[in-house]
Amino acid sequence: MKTSRLWAIFSNLDKKEVRECEKFIRSPFFNQREDVVALYGLMKQHRYLFNDAPSREAAHGRLFPGQPYEDHRLRMAMSLLNRLLEQYLVQKK
Repeated sequence: MKTSRLWAIFSNLDKKEVRECEKFIRSPFFNQREDVVALYGLMKQHRYLFNDAPSREAAHGRLFPGQPYEDHRLRMAMSLLNRLLEQYLVQKK
């Protein structure tokens, strides 16, 4: 996930933007998927605790516990979160 476009955008947000973006992502008007909210929380946690992106396997395990690894499910959540981050940045300007 470290080389993903999602991580590139997320890692460039400042602390205020991270907080505002979390509110945006949690808003049921913009997002109704809990896996996307969980992915954002995981990325936020890894950014501040480890200063690094979580691995794809760790992210999948957190988002879909007890289920076998399916890359397409993780990619879908990443894609949706990436779209929400871009929407947040557009609305911010």
